[in-house]
Amino acid sequence: LIENLQREGLNPIEEARAYERLAKDFSMRQEDIAQRVGKNRATVANTMRLLDLCTPVQQMLSSGKLNTGHAKVLLGLKEAANQERAADEIVRKGLTVRAAEKLVQAIQNPPAPKPQVAENEESRAVAAVKTRLMERLITGVSIAHGEKKGHIQIEYYGVEDLNRILALMGVPEEQRGD
Repeated sequence: LIENLQREGLNPIEEARAYERLAKDFSMRQEDIAQRVGKNRATVANTMRLLDLCTPVQQMLSSGKLNTGHAKVLLGLKEAANQERAADEIVRKGLTVRAAEKLVQAIQNPPAPKPQVAENEESRAVAAVKTRLMERLITGVSIAHGEKKGHIQIEYYGVEDLNRILALMGVPEEQRGD
């Protein structure tokens, strides 16, 4: 078994199963296995962790559709369905390991859904303010409303129209800068 492990050409799952067999059948610790096969303990431990992947993902890894880097990233997903869905996407899109990390992170921390009702109410409120301003100022008004800031744009046509709008807004004549 150890000689088989030392030869080249084993896929990562075959290697992990062999390490697991050494651990179970021969009561070997990871340190012992690592010493016998000429690898460090962390490598043996990480390889054995690949057996925590769901079966379809293990098959993708065995067949070469996924590489070990992708598989290690997928270990961050505990649910088999999420592992399989992410693995399918990695293969389908040909994602790099870095892109796979971002995908896993997105699955682990999905963005909080924005409350649609509040947005609709907010949009209606902004539209109502725009309408009131247009009626009051008798000119074009646009409002850009953001989450933390926004701006109001008021159209005017010449100095007289500007002074008329400023007067409607309550700006005293001496402060208008004629």
